[in-house]
Amino acid sequence: MPRLYTDEPDKFWKVGDKEYRIDKENSDCVYSDEEHVYINKKDNSRYISVTTLINKYSEEFDEEFWSSYKALEEIMDGDTFSILKKALLATKKFNPKILKKFQIDEELFVQKKEEIIAQYNATRNEACEHGTAEHLRKELSLYGKHNFDFGRYGYKDLSGEYDCKKNYYELDLERSVYPEFLIAVTSRDGILKVSGQIDCLIKNGNEITILDWKTNREIKKESYYNRNTKQHQMMKFPLNNIQDSNYWHYALQLSLYAYLLQTLHPEFVIKGLKLIHINREQKETEYEVPYLKDDVERMLKHYKRQLKIEQELDRLKPAIE
Repeated sequence: MPRLYTDEPDKFWKVGDKEYRIDKENSDCVYSDEEHVYINKKDNSRYISVTTLINKYSEEFDEEFWSSYKALEEIMDGDTFSILKKALLATKKFNPKILKKFQIDEELFVQKKEEIIAQYNATRNEACEHGTAEHLRKELSLYGKHNFDFGRYGYKDLSGEYDCKKNYYELDLERSVYPEFLIAVTSRDGILKVSGQIDCLIKNGNEITILDWKTNREIKKESYYNRNTKQHQMMKFPLNNIQDSNYWHYALQLSLYAYLLQTLHPEFVIKGLKLIHINREQKETEYEVPYLKDDVERMLKHYKRQLKIEQELDRLKPAIE
């Protein structure tokens, strides 16, 4: 498998008996793209990635329910399914008794369901490969340049000359563009370790601008709306004030990057956070996102509390058992 981020000879990091091929490295952390893990260089502990942390507070895609729902939609006649549809969407639960009640061939249902799950997997894999290729294309397009036109993204005052060094993660340059910037932060007590990669970090003195490339089918600002409760689906506590849609997930992602940067460099000012959605025809659409600093702080505080509880339970486990 070709290495995505460097053409240097392979480097490895050993943890116990396992070796990880390293694709990126800064003073605190090594990153393996094969395993998609971030490892602390001092104690070999793992960081939680920014995206994994945010996903903990969003509702997971219920493949079991939606594949059953879609299978029924294909098998049943339209009028009958329209009646059942309301009940299914109200509960978001599939009861196997439905098959007997509506005299649905179970073998046909299972076959349709397996076909739909296979389609989900194929779509997911293709989207992942496309996203990886597009991110690499954008990253490579930034290297070897000294003059950048960020006016196309609405930042006319940021256009001009910048340094842009490959695999350089020190934020000590006055004006620099950092593609796929590796950031890793550990809390003072060592309990919380968070790491991630910023698609494009622009540093102009102490002003920081973050651009993030997105290649999914669409950016949705609003989450699923339940017509029965007349409410949008919200993220999990303590982020239950935020709609559970990809736009807000990405807003949290960029905000967490900004927060981590300011944790390392309190003097930094966050000038802007922007999503750049790239469709299959290479058309770009921009979305400005707010800096959700208060929400990020609540999330980190909550997650850290959960880690402390888990550590305490692990400590008490021998006594309990």
